[in-house]
Amino acid sequence: MHRALPGILIGGVVGSAMRWVAVELGAAADFPSTSILLVVNSLGCFVLGVAVARWPDTTDPRRLTIGLGFAGGLTTFSALAVEVAAGIHHDDYSPIMTSVLAQLMAGVVFFMIGRRVTAT
Repeated sequence: MHRALPGILIGGVVGSAMRWVAVELGAAADFPSTSILLVVNSLGCFVLGVAVARWPDTTDPRRLTIGLGFAGGLTTFSALAVEVAAGIHHDDYSPIMTSVLAQLMAGVVFFMIGRRVTAT
């Protein structure tokens, strides 16, 4: 067993729990699910950028715990895939493309911001 596995598991549980709380709170406040998804994924990409910059060694247990575990649990590609599938099912392509492009652009931007903030 890799020595970082317990940290990755704990990070994943905490990240997933935080995503669930964010989705529940956002839904209770009537925020659109696409907006909640964008915020959660952007935050996760920021955290990943911080972890990558802070611990450049890809085998560092801290990087694996924060980047792979926590950020991986916090972010979600499956929810984006479900939204895309729902849009395709309803022949509603414009919001799908907007959401996918926004997710990708925000992810890259927040990852870069996380790296830059940590490097300085």
